Amino acid sequence: MTASPTLADYAYAKYLEQVNKQEATGNSLTRLVLGQLADKPSIRILDVGAGNGAIAAALISACRRLGRNVSATLVEPNRHRLATLQARFAGDSGVALVPHKWPSAAPLCGGGFDVVLGANIAYHFADQRALFKSLWMAVAAGGVLCCTAATAGTLQHPLYTEMLPRMIESAELERTFARHGHAACIEEVCAAAFNLSVPARLTVVAADFTIAPAEVRRGLDALASRTAAAVDPFCLFLSFALRVTIDSLVWQSAIVRAFAVSQRWADDGFLMRAQEGQLLSIKADPGSDRSHSISTRSWR
Repeated sequence: MTASPTLADYAYAKYLEQVNKQEATGNSLTRLVLGQLADKPSIRILDVGAGNGAIAAALISACRRLGRNVSATLVEPNRHRLATLQARFAGDSGVALVPHKWPSAAPLCGGGFDVVLGANIAYHFADQRALFKSLWMAVAAGGVLCCTAATAGTLQHPLYTEMLPRMIESAELERTFARHGHAACIEEVCAAAFNLSVPARLTVVAADFTIAPAEVRRGLDALASRTAAAVDPFCLFLSFALRVTIDSLVWQSAIVRAFAVSQRWADDGFLMRAQEGQLLSIKADPGSDRSHSISTRSWR
């Protein structure tokens, strides 16, 4: 039976429509993986929190175009996103889906993966060190681990530093993830890698997004009722970006509207100069001098 999407799923989809970081992430990962694993005829991929599968699909397609034999294990506990993955990879015998939470899914996946992806999953975990360690354990010698998340600089946007604190101070907010979700920036994952003595390189790609003034105005009007807000693109975008429910936005619509006026969103549109950090770690292969030399060059 196909899972019915929730408001949080719709919010996630609208957010991705506004900020196209999946394509940038997929392209960046593909270049890294194909460079690091240039001599491997077969590549095993593990994607933890695969979402809609866009990043994994880009990597799988690129490897297959070069004649590589690719197998992929996609871990996704969300029923709606799992349904999306089932449709996307229907008939692909090289892709296995694991509908469980990480790290409880780890024993079902095994280890020894050439590529392990953890794209924008950090805010789901309270312990970044434990998350990184569990992902690192799944990487084969000579393999690549990539974790992505927003940078701390992105989280300095007034949306997070001014509007969200006002909403939190005003009343209890219903969040769409656990309360430890503030631990989402890539720098915290970097610290976890450092504390585990894992060599890693941080790169940053642009993830800017803009929303036109007319769309902002429609969204502010839609905050008058839950029914209208639940289908409005701007409201859904705000819901995911702030990780608050649509109900919370409607309850605190006065704060949202006042802040939008102070920021001139309705006149100038909404703009966020966002960045996504990509933490890349390559596990040394002591049995291969060439793999070690490639790994060393990768950090320059």
